[in-house]
Amino acid sequence: SFVTFTAALKCTAMAARRQSTSKRSIREKVQASLTDSAWDKAIIKATDSDRRTPKLKHVQALLRLSFLQQVPPNELVESLLKRIHSTTSWIPALKGLLVAHHLLRDGHERIAHYLVSRSTHFTLDQFLDQKDPDGHSFSLLVRFYGSYLNTKLAVQRSVGYDVCHAKSGNKTAFFKTDTSTKLNATVNSLQELASNLANILPTLKGHTPHGAPPNSLVPTLTQEQTMQEEIVQHMVKLLFNDALRLFVCQNDAMLNMLGRYFTMNKKDAVANLSLYECFTRQCMSIDELCDLCRQFNLLDGRDIPTLSEAPLTILPTMRDYVENYGKKPESSKPPVVHQTAHKTMSQRSSEVDVIGQSTHLEIPEEDSEA
Repeated sequence: SFVTFTAALKCTAMAARRQSTSKRSIREKVQASLTDSAWDKAIIKATDSDRRTPKLKHVQALLRLSFLQQVPPNELVESLLKRIHSTTSWIPALKGLLVAHHLLRDGHERIAHYLVSRSTHFTLDQFLDQKDPDGHSFSLLVRFYGSYLNTKLAVQRSVGYDVCHAKSGNKTAFFKTDTSTKLNATVNSLQELASNLANILPTLKGHTPHGAPPNSLVPTLTQEQTMQEEIVQHMVKLLFNDALRLFVCQNDAMLNMLGRYFTMNKKDAVANLSLYECFTRQCMSIDELCDLCRQFNLLDGRDIPTLSEAPLTILPTMRDYVENYGKKPESSKPPVVHQTAHKTMSQRSSEVDVIGQSTHLEIPEEDSEA
């Protein structure tokens, strides 16, 4: 049929474009061969114009370098930022952001500390690839990803550490035990990051992002066309891994809060209910992102349960407590539905935490040349 024929032409055209940019450019080869800097060489190779995901060995080389005392973190970071901000092609830009994300998740913490100390990081609000026929759609992803990483650093500055980092485990016990106002402030910061992360969903689906200003870029590709790109798939996997970690921390905080909620005064209950309602919305966004990963086989065999079901079950009872505060006799015993959902939420934290630990990259002892 005509529709099938048209679709086939589009697929052929996209395949041709991928093939035309599927190799490292001569300029990139020359740059990599001339530099004496191990990190410059790895950055050039990891962020080349090849329309495929960065090679694992180059990412691992940069992770390893981040742990070497003789490697100045400022020089490694500045080299990567220069690469990201100097290109007008969405491919090296997005690959550079992927490398930065890996360094923030698995690299030495001094990399993030240096980035946090800078006044500017990944601000790419005006980025636009005008040469690629699909540059508008992919430029939107570059802008989004830069915004997300900026928010990630801002939250780290506020909280004091990155909850998604491979070595954050002991620090996040705070969410299970703290009962001070600091807990709510920290959860609020994590929710800001999770909300920013969820903003990617409309763009991936070919829709204009919510709240986009007039005359802003509009996606020109469908979800299938966008998601068939290896680099985009890599980005989505990293973001989903962050989303799982953000879920565990927030879920632990919500379980902590629920243990006290039905004895709170009305002012505190209203404040905590607002956080909880935001948490349930973000759980639904994570479920949506999980469905997308499942659709394109990006879960790597992981069995991710539905995360929003149990939290949503408790919500009506929590709202009822606020709406009828003082009208009913107080009871220190939580409703049965609350107890059941609480148990399920606790299980989800344990399950997702184990799953999340398997997503961090191992760092080899020695680098290998390409």
